[in-house]
Amino acid sequence: MAGKSVDIASVLGAQLRDVPESGTAEMQWIETERIVDNSLNFYPRPTNAALGELMESIEANGLLEPPTVIQNTGTLFYRLISGHSRMEAIRMLQSGNPTDERWQKVLCRVLPQMDKDQELAAVIEANRQRIKSGALLAREAESLTAAYIRRREAGEDLPGRIRDRVAEALQINKTKLSNLKVIKEGLKVPGFHRLWEEEKITESAALEIARMDLDDQYRLLDWHIDKNRELITSMLFFGTATSHRQWYDTCGIGVRWMMSLGTAGEYWQKRATGIWPGISPRKLQRWAGIRGGAPGSSSV
Repeated sequence: MAGKSVDIASVLGAQLRDVPESGTAEMQWIETERIVDNSLNFYPRPTNAALGELMESIEANGLLEPPTVIQNTGTLFYRLISGHSRMEAIRMLQSGNPTDERWQKVLCRVLPQMDKDQELAAVIEANRQRIKSGALLAREAESLTAAYIRRREAGEDLPGRIRDRVAEALQINKTKLSNLKVIKEGLKVPGFHRLWEEEKITESAALEIARMDLDDQYRLLDWHIDKNRELITSMLFFGTATSHRQWYDTCGIGVRWMMSLGTAGEYWQKRATGIWPGISPRKLQRWAGIRGGAPGSSSV
């Protein structure tokens, strides 16, 4: 499937204004083998299925959006700023039909030279149209923040707060930016970090786990693995689903009793002491759509 068309010149307009005596980007036909990937690009490779659809689109309709490149100083090669997936598709089309003239050269937008931090910002800003996971957004935010800090320390005039610039570049609000930072820095257990990167837990669940201390994160992961439970079930029994809204955001269903129960840990504690005998564990499980007992309780 072809990627969403994006006006790279518009996206990178502010970025290019930060490049001293940059002039303007120019269009140029470049031999396919002289266009190479950029080591600053950290975006994931498309799936084989998505790449196949992109190849079909390019073969049928041509390359609708030219890749954006910068020339490697002192060579005839150019590194990509945007268009890594498109160029991979073109290389595969060329490999399948080496004599087809369509794949021998590519019309590219050539940017003026810039320093490494400006180039990193350009790579990120040129990927605004990409559908991104929370983990990828967090990596963008971390990289872009570090690049802006280095540029400001080098004397470049970057008005305003860096956090605001990063949020604007990534087109997210400042609250989400802050949450992503908490998650990226707070998920200390590799198993949870991997689940977040693979989008197997939601942002709200990842945020709640990230706020736990390291021992509690390991305890939760051990419970999750040992009992072979869905993570939300483990979180419920572990006592981290602290509000109805959080439960709703995490598992996608509203549970009325969660509004008054507080944490699941409180429920089991109160039930064990006989203070809150009105709701049976079986009814609790039926309402929540889960099976099995809570930590330290008998199976019901």
